[in-house]
Amino acid sequence: MTKPLWASTRCSKLSAGGAKSSTLFVPRSAQVQCSDDGQRLVFVDDDAGSVSEVDVPSGAVTRTLATYEKQLFHPKISFSPDLKNVASDRPLTLVSGAVNSKTIQLKERNVRHVQWSRDSSEFFVISGRTGKTRPDILEMFNAHNQKIGSGNVPAQFLFRDGWFANSQALYLYLGSIDDEFGSGVILRCNIENWKCDQIARNVLGASVGGDGVLGMVRAVGKYSNDGEWITYPPRSVVEIRKGASQVVARQTFKSTERNAFHLAVAPSGTKAILTWHENTARRCPPEERQSELCRIGIKGGIMIDLSGELK
Repeated sequence: MTKPLWASTRCSKLSAGGAKSSTLFVPRSAQVQCSDDGQRLVFVDDDAGSVSEVDVPSGAVTRTLATYEKQLFHPKISFSPDLKNVASDRPLTLVSGAVNSKTIQLKERNVRHVQWSRDSSEFFVISGRTGKTRPDILEMFNAHNQKIGSGNVPAQFLFRDGWFANSQALYLYLGSIDDEFGSGVILRCNIENWKCDQIARNVLGASVGGDGVLGMVRAVGKYSNDGEWITYPPRSVVEIRKGASQVVARQTFKSTERNAFHLAVAPSGTKAILTWHENTARRCPPEERQSELCRIGIKGGIMIDLSGELK
């Protein structure tokens, strides 16, 4: 039997407090990445055309790492988890010799996504092709920018996100080309000989950490989203898997009580944070049901300790 998320004693203790946190201020539109040791953070500020570093414990911006010339499209600049390599779709100018990151200039055009492996040894790039019927292409490289594999994103799908499952396989989170904002699927793709198998459907969101720890929110029943209006399914299931198949935690929620779930697995894979939107209107007196709090509801969340479940 898998352990329900909501019933976990360790989760409730963690969510009650005791964890030290830092308040960090970065531009609202910035792309943010944390180092693998959790002590540093880098962010890409496209308004300023710069890449900066933040000391997480103090919350202070310590230095500007690089600058670049702004272009029509937002940059795709991705640091490896150890912050020793940075892959970029445009030239970067390192600010000083004290910056010891190695810059990898991507040759691909129309780069849509760059993702590094947890150990910073390899990365993959998703690039778009011209023409609506032509699939995106995925290419894998080692940290020396040597190509080690490639394949097409399966036809009739749109790329949403992707991660390394391990050194031999990737997870791809894809949406239907006919339903851009609808639920998606998760594929597990072998890098060698490029073969993909579907391992989950009706996926509303996904996250990966550790050695292929996969967290998902899936719809149970009809879900629709036209980009402006969302109709939530009768129920949502929140699930965490060790690898592609072994379920270590699962909980089903009624959408009349909670919806808009977001599950984020930590880079270590030993913890996850689940947040949701709680429907409070049904508990409000009739005369208050048009108030902002009753109409919008409140946010809830919990931290999930997975360390004991992954042994």
